[in-house]
Amino acid sequence: MKMVVISTSLLIGCCIYFATLMYNSSLAIDFYQYWGVGAAQKLSGGVLSNPYVNVKQYDSFLDKYSTTSGDERLRLSNIRNHMLYRQSLDVNATPLLYALFALFPAKFSLSYGIFLALMVVVLLPVSYLFCHYPRPSAIPVLLGILFVFYHEPLRADAQVGNLNTLQFFSMAVLTYFIAVLIDEQAERQTFFRDAAVLSGIVLLILLKPNFLIIGLALSASVFVKRSARAFSKAAAAAASVGILLFLIPCIYFNSWSVWNDWFGYLSLGSGKISRYNVQEGNFATSVIVSNLWDFSVNSTMVLICAVLMISLMLCLGTERIVKKVGMILHNPYLAVVMAVSATLALSPLVWFHYYVISLLPAIWMTMQPLSTPSRYLGGFSLFLSSGLIVRMLDVNEYLPFVFASSWVPLWIGALVLISSMKPAADDVKIVG
Repeated sequence: MKMVVISTSLLIGCCIYFATLMYNSSLAIDFYQYWGVGAAQKLSGGVLSNPYVNVKQYDSFLDKYSTTSGDERLRLSNIRNHMLYRQSLDVNATPLLYALFALFPAKFSLSYGIFLALMVVVLLPVSYLFCHYPRPSAIPVLLGILFVFYHEPLRADAQVGNLNTLQFFSMAVLTYFIAVLIDEQAERQTFFRDAAVLSGIVLLILLKPNFLIIGLALSASVFVKRSARAFSKAAAAAASVGILLFLIPCIYFNSWSVWNDWFGYLSLGSGKISRYNVQEGNFATSVIVSNLWDFSVNSTMVLICAVLMISLMLCLGTERIVKKVGMILHNPYLAVVMAVSATLALSPLVWFHYYVISLLPAIWMTMQPLSTPSRYLGGFSLFLSSGLIVRMLDVNEYLPFVFASSWVPLWIGALVLISSMKPAADDVKIVG
């Protein structure tokens, strides 16, 4: 326990130093996108309205504001975004994300500083959760210290001001709650707990849709732990929260079509999601494989999905498949391993910093018993996703391939754990 306390304190100190370093050297180009839309609507008195329809007006407003605000970081970030995009804004994010970012102050650098402080703060509960489940250990914190300085996606996420570290935190908290706190007690005692978890999942999906597969896996994990009646009540409460969250950006941007316009903006022309190539930083496995084999991205996604499904079915075998699926879902950490692997494998857009979300399943796998091969596969995934091998061998041209393959050890490790399952007749009760 003493080692856990010492290592956690050291991690906090390292994170503060890291955040200070990022604040002094970063332009936060992604944070500019999120903050800019919410701030422009607020600073303009609400006249700009729908950002997906009036993106040019938003862009012009931020151009003027960046030159008159006296904030040098904002001015440089605006210039940098103009170099990356035809306009300084590329409004791919959801309306809810932009609306919530309006809660940040109107000063860009101050807002970015608060954002970095939040990244440091969220590591406290994550460190605690990892150190106490399934058993007290300082290993995750020591790994955290290493990753703060050497995990390239984590550094990149803080540098550009994206949300993947916060996604990692949210996923860790939700998974821990499902694993430890949700049990089969009386419905009245667990309703608010179940509803809070499911509402959190809905929030994360509406903020960033790349959480969809992970959110479905976590929801299914709640389902197998509860009765159909209890789950339905909690799901209804979460759906009500989802409706409220859906309405927030409609009200903030004075537009009832803002969600539909967001979807239309993404699918404009050949599709904004799949238009980014490897050279622009899209390290999606489907994009890389489609380039190598001269397939379309959609065909490659179908092929990868088929490989994942066939390998899973082979591991499940032909006997007691339902019980084995129940065992997988009953362990939310194992369900998250598979969901994160599938997300990274199938998504047509995976920026460099998206691989931060692989930290949770990889760290969990490294905490398996020494005799379990999955432990070493988790470690190998951490090694690949950190980018250390590229730095050590100085082979930057292989960087996309290294990151695009980092989910593979996670999937194989999950299959190894599944293949070792030997369910007894009454091991798992799938209720509902």
